Amino acid sequence: PTGLAATVAGVVGRVDRLVGVAAAGGRYGADVGDVVVGRVSGLAGKRWRVDLGGRQDAALPLSAVRLPGGAARRRTAEDEASMRALLSEGDPIAAEVHALHGDGCALLQARSRRHGKLGDGVLVSVPPRCASRQRTQAATCPGARVRIVLGVNGWVWVSPDRGGQEGDTAAGGLGGDDDDAPPPPTPPPPTPTQRL
Repeated sequence: PTGLAATVAGVVGRVDRLVGVAAAGGRYGADVGDVVVGRVSGLAGKRWRVDLGGRQDAALPLSAVRLPGGAARRRTAEDEASMRALLSEGDPIAAEVHALHGDGCALLQARSRRHGKLGDGVLVSVPPRCASRQRTQAATCPGARVRIVLGVNGWVWVSPDRGGQEGDTAAGGLGGDDDDAPPPPTPPPPTPTQRL
């Protein structure tokens, strides 16, 4: 079509006679089911605010977090008072987008051992367009001895692989499907040579 000009730079897509441009840059827009990597930015009531690199912070309610020990129980006032012991400001986490509010705020959940607070590692940011949904968002690179968690929001958590199995939480904070098993012990911090 002649005479058309895009208001954003990006990749042109055509569906029949409809022409659209997918922006090359921009911020992450959450979608239900996305596995994301974020950083806790604060507490507000019974929920944590989580920075995902999007237009606004996401919300992670206390009721959507797996408590230590994995026991299914009601969240009490004691749990609410000790929220900073579970997650405090600056902690990196992996979570799943459970729902979207009308104002665009993403509601997260971290009920399984595959999600939650991430262990020692480094947070790397790539443009969100470079990250896409995969069959699994966590992978181990045996040759490089690292484990990565790829968030659909473009944030990637890179941690040392300590020889754990594919579902080992000690390898970076994510676990297997067995939600009733006790969490493994926290690994020691990486050595300077492991960080290279």
